Amino acid sequence: MINRYIIPAVLLIAAPVAITVAAESRSDKSVELIQKALALLESGNENAAQQAAMPAANAGGEQGARAWLIIATARYRLGELESAIEAYDLCRKTSSSKTIRDYAFDRALTVRKEIRTRLKPETGEIPQDAAKRLAKVEQVFHFASAPNIFVRARNPELARVIASRAQILLEKAWYGLGAEIKYPHQIRIFVHADRHEYAAAAPPSPDWSCATARVDNIDGKLIPRIDLTQLDENGQFDSRLLDRILPHELCHLAVSEYFGPDRCPLFLTEGLAMMAEKAGDPSRQILAGQSFMADDATGINDLVSQEMPLRKPELFYSLSYSLVEFLHSRMSSAQFKAFLNHIRTGCPFSHAVQRAMGISYEEGFIALLAETWKKHSMQQSALLQAVQQAVQSAGKPDKPDAGKP
Repeated sequence: MINRYIIPAVLLIAAPVAITVAAESRSDKSVELIQKALALLESGNENAAQQAAMPAANAGGEQGARAWLIIATARYRLGELESAIEAYDLCRKTSSSKTIRDYAFDRALTVRKEIRTRLKPETGEIPQDAAKRLAKVEQVFHFASAPNIFVRARNPELARVIASRAQILLEKAWYGLGAEIKYPHQIRIFVHADRHEYAAAAPPSPDWSCATARVDNIDGKLIPRIDLTQLDENGQFDSRLLDRILPHELCHLAVSEYFGPDRCPLFLTEGLAMMAEKAGDPSRQILAGQSFMADDATGINDLVSQEMPLRKPELFYSLSYSLVEFLHSRMSSAQFKAFLNHIRTGCPFSHAVQRAMGISYEEGFIALLAETWKKHSMQQSALLQAVQQAVQSAGKPDKPDAGKP
């Protein structure tokens, strides 16, 4: 629980010093505003504290940095975590004091961790009664929204569920890439009743497609958009929608924004999107391992440079998922984010992996990585196949002993 009356020690230490060094009238005014804001913050009046501190923050300088720190503290206490992070970042960029900068950086990091802890989506199988409700299609549209999400659907409950869950999943994907600022757009999500309605509204796509993510340019403004399908081919609520399809498409938009349009290699774009899904599809890892066993797998150099999976697209997606999952399993969270950032800044794949893992550049590294990945993929495939066979065997009735009636 947050103690509303605790003031950051760095503020109490810094504020008196500011009074002694203030010389210009603007600085004097800023000091007065900061003292007023501190008093309001100490009394628990966070909204008034923000209002009092904002003119000093906008004035800039060292007093502006301290004002941003007051604003960040007030926003945090109000539960406005994303806005608090923005204020901490502005404080860090404005201040020349290492103490202030370090404090603001640590606080922003702590709040980001708190966001990820709070935002773990509680998903799983949808109860049968809920699935029936979510399968209802009305003639009128219903709308729901979250800070970065706008949803239009023909089912009011589904619109609300998608809006709240999409916000959670977007922030998980966005900060999971290593982003340090708030996602800057509002994503429009259009939920179409069935495949026919989806095909009429979404861009041309394969017959099996039921969802797409894209960024529209409307009057010079970039508008991210996702098109989804509510019902499956049997007219039932598509059970994959919330836990697999929605996080997959949201991750595509997060990756596009973080790396820049068409700048993330295709294998990484698809691998990250598949990893974002709640329950990974074991058939992908099985297919990837089988392709290695049959000597039919695409080489790692070809895979990471491929722009369009013209040959065996399903195998391309399976190998992409397998490689990204393998790299993620071999790196710490910080190393994986560093790897993504190196790719983002134009570093070749092999160099990006070595730099992220702190390995001195070796000419033969990529061959060693490919061989290690191959062994990992075949082991994963064999294990998953064995598990599937065990589950299938467990579900079969025992055979009667020979010779017994």
